Amino acid sequence: MKLNAHEIEHRLADFNELLRAKGLKVTQQRLVIFRALQESHGHLTAEQVHGAVAKDNPTLSLSTVYATLETLVEIGALAEITMDDGKKLFDRTTSAHHHFVDIDTGAVSDLEDSDAIKLDLKSLARKGYVIEKARVTVYGRAKK
Repeated sequence: MKLNAHEIEHRLADFNELLRAKGLKVTQQRLVIFRALQESHGHLTAEQVHGAVAKDNPTLSLSTVYATLETLVEIGALAEITMDDGKKLFDRTTSAHHHFVDIDTGAVSDLEDSDAIKLDLKSLARKGYVIEKARVTVYGRAKK
């Protein structure tokens, strides 16, 4: 889902505050990379992020994009999703949520929270596990 301009500006303001709170500088590289995720559908590889920012920032290297994305994940500004094939996607939504992957196109989208997707985490807790996070990924394709 695309965000409107007001939502993007609000997220950028929050991002600036987060950087300062973590003792990090607000740099042009961090801003353009974070903005690229906000302006996208939110599930991009580092290469896709680089492609999205390269035209307006030709000196921004792919290695800088990787390092910046890693930093933004570490501070909680972005989430990282590792797909079954090992590909890493960067997600603008950091709260716990589930995903749908279109098998034919590889497109990843967020699933709405609903009663249709629930995990019995209490049974795992009774077995002595401490649940730190849970994500469900549903795979499917369009009907033909």
